[in-house]
Amino acid sequence: SFIEASFLLSSVWQGRVYHMFGFLAIVWTMVLITTAEASMVMVYLRLCKGCYKWWWTSYTCAACYGVWLYLYGLFYYCTVLQISSFWSSILYFGYMAMLAHAMALMTGSVGFLASFFFVRKIFGSIKAD
Repeated sequence: SFIEASFLLSSVWQGRVYHMFGFLAIVWTMVLITTAEASMVMVYLRLCKGCYKWWWTSYTCAACYGVWLYLYGLFYYCTVLQISSFWSSILYFGYMAMLAHAMALMTGSVGFLASFFFVRKIFGSIKAD
């Protein structure tokens, strides 16, 4: 995901042509699967401790991908881009905030739905006599 984010940011902010859409689809699928699995593991650990308030944990665990993306955008700004204008910097960070927020919403929703069906499955298999 790190290399793919670098290619995507260079195509958006530096005008380079991005032509690896198949690889992007594979990486995006891997990101979604990884966030879903990490969210389910965090919910399982929380349920093992006896805390049944797992709803926001499942969302925020997966939504941290958006935070990572914004921090990577900050790193990319400091190391690669040569932006000297104040308003161009404001525009860059504004668009990166919107992109990171959209990614956090998407991955958070995937993590929540995966955890929701995981909890339904494990509690549905309990036999009460």
